[in-house]
Amino acid sequence: MTATHTARPAPDAPGAQHRRIGIAMVVLAGVFWSLQGPAVRMIEAASGPQIIFWRSIGQLVVMLGVVAVVSRGRVMSAFRLAGYRAVAGALCHAAAGTCFVLAVLHTTVANVVFIMASAPLVAAAGAWLLLRERIETRTLGAMLAAVVGVAVMMSEGLAGGDVTGTLFALVTTFGFAGIAVVARWGGGLNMLPAVCLGAALTIAAGWTMADGNVAVTAPDRLYALASGGLLTAAGATLFLNGAKFVPAGVLVFLTLTEVVLAPVWVWAAFDEVPSAYTLAGGAIVLGAICIEAVLRVRHVDRP
Repeated sequence: MTATHTARPAPDAPGAQHRRIGIAMVVLAGVFWSLQGPAVRMIEAASGPQIIFWRSIGQLVVMLGVVAVVSRGRVMSAFRLAGYRAVAGALCHAAAGTCFVLAVLHTTVANVVFIMASAPLVAAAGAWLLLRERIETRTLGAMLAAVVGVAVMMSEGLAGGDVTGTLFALVTTFGFAGIAVVARWGGGLNMLPAVCLGAALTIAAGWTMADGNVAVTAPDRLYALASGGLLTAAGATLFLNGAKFVPAGVLVFLTLTEVVLAPVWVWAAFDEVPSAYTLAGGAIVLGAICIEAVLRVRHVDRP
């Protein structure tokens, strides 16, 4: 009588395990980032410049710790390696970090994150303009669709005479896109020092705009520090580590968790309902991003 053996499934290859871990990291990063808007909304009395100041302090402290761990204690060597490109990245980061807070204070969180969803397309345009990276036809079409979507969202503010929040969101988007372009320009150099320098510049910007009056209540300080030090910095660390194992096209999908969840949090906690213009324009932007991501993933997975 012949013995039969039940075949055991082969263990996952290390690459598959790393891929799953990377996907989990990027998704969790999007969850952290989606909570930034609600954290700012929780602040009751602090002004925009005061929030920027304390939020950036939290980010700087945490990111310096991350740089120390990644560089195994050689912090100054990490900054020297990043070089002048870190300064360019820091300027982009400072602009994005400053304007994000001002945008959330002047318009709905949904409006901000929907506009920020177009950052990958803006980065592609910047890479073409500055680095001469080729833009494919599908990407160009997605850019044009995103422009239409943002225009729809801005139309409400134009009609009401108030586009301040949308303009701040646009500057935030260009700042984040600039960071991506600088990272490409750096040829893969560790850009974590750029985040640290950017946080330092944002601290100076907040102090200056507040005329040195940065004293706030303990709860407001806690929410601001958590927004920068926990949510922003932790999200960035998880994203940068997870991105090592996830194809670029998939990353676009996974980071949409921030765009989807952020309006849900503020709706649940603060009853902040996006307007019809925001939803319509956001749907156009998200549609363009999703189509671009699907086509890019198919291209990456092609043998």
